[in-house]
Amino acid sequence: MDVEIFPLITSDDYPTFRQLLGDDVPDAYDEWRKLQTNEIRQFVQAGRSTKEVPVNFHQFTNYLRARGAQANLVSLRNCTIEIDAGHSY
Repeated sequence: MDVEIFPLITSDDYPTFRQLLGDDVPDAYDEWRKLQTNEIRQFVQAGRSTKEVPVNFHQFTNYLRARGAQANLVSLRNCTIEIDAGHSY
């Protein structure tokens, strides 16, 4: 069964993610968690499995450099998927 992977960012790391991702994410960590919790709930209600994978700012910036990727929510999700698969950044 496919599992939907979500980045788990700590409240301490959120300000640096927010600075890098800009308007792609809410200003406040609580709002970020609320949006993500709602998205996870929708997947679960649709019968999908979900998993939150811890991602820190250092890992994300290393991923961006290694992939030559832009900082956005798609690259954050792709980074999270790769970390879950065992890649280290």
